[in-house]
Amino acid sequence: MHAASAPRLVGHHCRDNEPAGDHFLQEWVDAHQVEQVLNHRITGDWKSASFRAQLIDWSCAARAVTRLRTSRIATFGQMPGMGDITGDPNDIMRVLGPQVDHVHVGVINDLMGRISSPMVEEAMRRDHENFELAPDLPRESHAYASRLYLALKEFLVSRGYDGFCVHFDALGEDGRFKQIHMLAASNLMAEGFGYAAEGDVLCASLMVAGHSIAGDAHFTEMYALDYDRNAILMSHMGEGNWKVARHGRKPRLIKRELRIGGLDDPPTVLFSAEPGETTLVSLANLGGGRFRMVALEGTILDESDLPNIEMPYFFLRPQSRTVEETATRWLESAGTHHQVLNLGNKKARWSAFSRLLGIEFVDLT
Repeated sequence: MHAASAPRLVGHHCRDNEPAGDHFLQEWVDAHQVEQVLNHRITGDWKSASFRAQLIDWSCAARAVTRLRTSRIATFGQMPGMGDITGDPNDIMRVLGPQVDHVHVGVINDLMGRISSPMVEEAMRRDHENFELAPDLPRESHAYASRLYLALKEFLVSRGYDGFCVHFDALGEDGRFKQIHMLAASNLMAEGFGYAAEGDVLCASLMVAGHSIAGDAHFTEMYALDYDRNAILMSHMGEGNWKVARHGRKPRLIKRELRIGGLDDPPTVLFSAEPGETTLVSLANLGGGRFRMVALEGTILDESDLPNIEMPYFFLRPQSRTVEETATRWLESAGTHHQVLNLGNKKARWSAFSRLLGIEFVDLT
């Protein structure tokens, strides 16, 4: 093994266009393995496209790990009976990095009262720019949703949180809220905050990493299997990062009948995702401080013909398996019911991310 014309990657001993012998590289790697500093190595011609691609993948993974290690997640309630989304906050902080704080929704209600009318008008104006508004969307309903969005954003920014979870019953049972948070969650995801529903702090943490690892992470769920299409219908209750919406089609902001939480109909952003390659990941808690990343590559189909679905949705076809085989392997691998999606093939980045964190990586492709 001889690394000729190596770049400045291994300290002052190895400069541009200066040969570096295998003896030095091996000694350097051995030393760092002992120190448990180096977790990933790239071998190849540093001028090649493949070397550059691997270096970019590793760099993005390292950036995501760095952000996750210093992140803070706020959760407003947790849905009972959802065992696959729970985790010991101490294990989460020790292994993954995020600090998880449980916060009462009362603080959001207080902040809503401090949001000025001009701030609400400006938020609504931006929505008019970003979305096609449905003619039957009441202005007062839109204004309330915008106020809730601004209050949540103020909380996250002022207190230094990178992501959040909201359980809809935490809002519904409080007695002071008129709507649940569909528009707020969608806009905040589009602005780079991590988010997950129902108190899923693991998925919210993964969303924080997903924004860093590839940009524009999207929160979703395997909603149903479509055997005729050999695809999975991906959707959730109404939240979605509209930055992944299909190019050339403006997302819609609609009046949506939704009684979850027992509150008024929440304005909801409706879109389908950009067709093409995609990567889906899930973070499973195996207990005892052990975590597993489950990854799936696939294709978002160029189909969006379900007019009765009033929430973000798309069809994902697994790359090399039937939907039945994929669903079986997903369950066998402890994949969770909430997932993070990135457009494009980002599996190598998530694999490097898992190695840097020291957690298991399972590829279902």
